[in-house]
Amino acid sequence: MFPQITSHLPASTVHSRLLLVSGLVTVRNQNGDLWVLSHANSFPPQSFPVRNSAFKALLHLSPGENSITLDFRCSRNSSSNQAVFDVTYVPLLQNPPLHLAILIGQDSPLRYDEVPGVPANLDTAIKKLRMAAYLWQAYTANEMHAQGHGHRTFRLEEAWLHDTLSRVDSPRRTTAKVTVLRSRHSTAHLRDPCRAQQYKGRTDDQGLYRIAAEAIREHPELKPALGEKSHVAVLYLDSMWDKKHKTVTAHAALGGPDAGGGLALAIFGSHSLFAWPDCIEDVVKAFSDTRPVDTKHCCVDGEGNNYMMAANVGIGAFLHECGHLFGCPHQPDGVMLRDYIRLNRSFTLATGELCHWNRLDTLRFLRHPCFSLPSDKSYPPGCISALPIPTGILISSPSPIVLVELRTNGSEYPTSTLEPNKPSFVIPFPPVDTNIQLFSRGCPTFTVPSSAAMVPNNGTFRTVVCGSGKGTAQRAAIPYPLTRIVVHHGAALDGLEFFSNSGNGVLFGTRGGGKAVFVMQPGEELRGFSVKCGAWVDAVYIRTNLRSSEWFGGSGGGYMDAVTPGGCRLTAVFGDVGSWVLGLGVEYVSN
Repeated sequence: MFPQITSHLPASTVHSRLLLVSGLVTVRNQNGDLWVLSHANSFPPQSFPVRNSAFKALLHLSPGENSITLDFRCSRNSSSNQAVFDVTYVPLLQNPPLHLAILIGQDSPLRYDEVPGVPANLDTAIKKLRMAAYLWQAYTANEMHAQGHGHRTFRLEEAWLHDTLSRVDSPRRTTAKVTVLRSRHSTAHLRDPCRAQQYKGRTDDQGLYRIAAEAIREHPELKPALGEKSHVAVLYLDSMWDKKHKTVTAHAALGGPDAGGGLALAIFGSHSLFAWPDCIEDVVKAFSDTRPVDTKHCCVDGEGNNYMMAANVGIGAFLHECGHLFGCPHQPDGVMLRDYIRLNRSFTLATGELCHWNRLDTLRFLRHPCFSLPSDKSYPPGCISALPIPTGILISSPSPIVLVELRTNGSEYPTSTLEPNKPSFVIPFPPVDTNIQLFSRGCPTFTVPSSAAMVPNNGTFRTVVCGSGKGTAQRAAIPYPLTRIVVHHGAALDGLEFFSNSGNGVLFGTRGGGKAVFVMQPGEELRGFSVKCGAWVDAVYIRTNLRSSEWFGGSGGGYMDAVTPGGCRLTAVFGDVGSWVLGLGVEYVSN
């Protein structure tokens, strides 16, 4: 009757403080309790039910190597049947974290909706949000692992604080930090029905989202640093069931990867906190609680009318908004639809279909910096290229392409998807009239506009323009045989001048700054340019069939390529020019 974990191999390396596991007792049809004893007694023992020899459990891990004792005790006798499970927990401190915050009104009463006699203060809210966030983390790690992506999940911002994950003790441990944000706005302002997402008469859909973003940007620890991104999940404490308007005020379920100024933000209300667990000991209880909700004091948001469903919808819908924060759109099923109404089944032995992260979401997480593993390689923006060719478009990436989505503008769901069945670095596409969105391991998301696949009437193809500045449009045809290229530059690219045997130069841009000369060798062919750019072109290096030059120009900007595909001949450069080069692309034809 020894317990055995079947979801994870022993001696695994994982990256979440709580490890969600499933397993079996080696003798069939056994009922009882599984006691989990943490490494070196660093956390109070936890009990989880065993039914028909199956169990699910949350293992509390300390950084480093852990030897977890699993102690099964059959309900028919008190004998102990023990096994040891070894696992290593490595927090990925190098990854950007998900910050947790609770937003309160300027004059907040510091309470949330609850039945009389049950604590419903700010301290309890902090415990519940912390517990929910660790459940999100453990659930997502389990989903990524089950779908073959390794033990991959986001990390939480943690600090050395009094820990609340167990009701038995509260020593200082490294635990999730919850920041309290006091808004400049009054509680009445937050509770105005015009900002309540579920109120039919609302007039300010984005008001609570803006207020949360405003409070974050005024906070020294949460506001995004220059050039970096801050990921923040905000709970509105002052949410309240408004009987007059029959709606939950100070609540909106919203999330997105770009709330402006480097902020990725998800917000939610506290109206279902009454059903959330505040410690590990209450997780199974909360996700199994079928008591009806007393609607005189509390509100059930969405499906169902009991505590279990309130926990599913509250914790699961907030995770859904965090999915938007990490860049996930709505999906036809899974967390990013409303399948989180079954979230309890992932933590209990309840039967039926489970809630999952959709496969397309987990593939997105593979390239998100919050989910990266030490073994992942990271690539700069612009590392993926899309080049029109006679048969359509050629997409190439320096790392394996894991997902391609075809999506029409304004469509909630992709028209179709392609998941290569083997590592692919180059994918040819026929001409399409939809946008192509590409996901590659370690690369930022890349979108190819539908117009990029169009072939001009004269048979000449154009790359995308590197650089977003707008000036005077210029084009310079390349003279052949090409003998040398003069690069005019200072802290940015001023111009490119191309020379043939005739000695006459063809100029694109201007002749400002200094100059560098790149001499073509016998048999050498110009293939294009790699570019550092933003609002203008900061620097270029020349690429040929034989070699690459050094960088010419400044050090700013992101990375892009303007390079011809194999079997094509570069014929011209084009783009926008002001006092220096603001945008650069190349034209080419098939050989």
